[in-house]
Amino acid sequence: MSRRTRLRELGQQLEEKKVALTANHTDGHPILGEKSHGDVGEIEQRTKQYESDRVLAAIDRKHEGRFGKCDGCDGDVLISRLVADICADMCIDCRRTLEARDEFAEEDEVELDFGGAERHEYTMSTTEANKLLGR
Repeated sequence: MSRRTRLRELGQQLEEKKVALTANHTDGHPILGEKSHGDVGEIEQRTKQYESDRVLAAIDRKHEGRFGKCDGCDGDVLISRLVADICADMCIDCRRTLEARDEFAEEDEVELDFGGAERHEYTMSTTEANKLLGR
């Protein structure tokens, strides 16, 4: 089966997923207007909203002719990746790079003492420290 045919099938599955998400909503938009009941209800609602937003974004990419294209490198997202996550917007290499960069940026902050007549401390992220040190 060709990539184009498989993308068409996956695009149809996306549309069906949208219909399923909006089936119980009178305004035709998934999740909006639902009431939450306590913390668990709020977490569940946010999770549903996140998934709904991902589906709608994937449908937008489909209508723009970008479904199955990586937002990072503009290469093809593997069909197997789309089967596993129909809303995938990046190829696995770009997603891993993005996650590694985000993880690195979230590391503990580093304190540098520049000394001198007055002692100055400057706090920066690990990323900033590595740039300063030429790493």
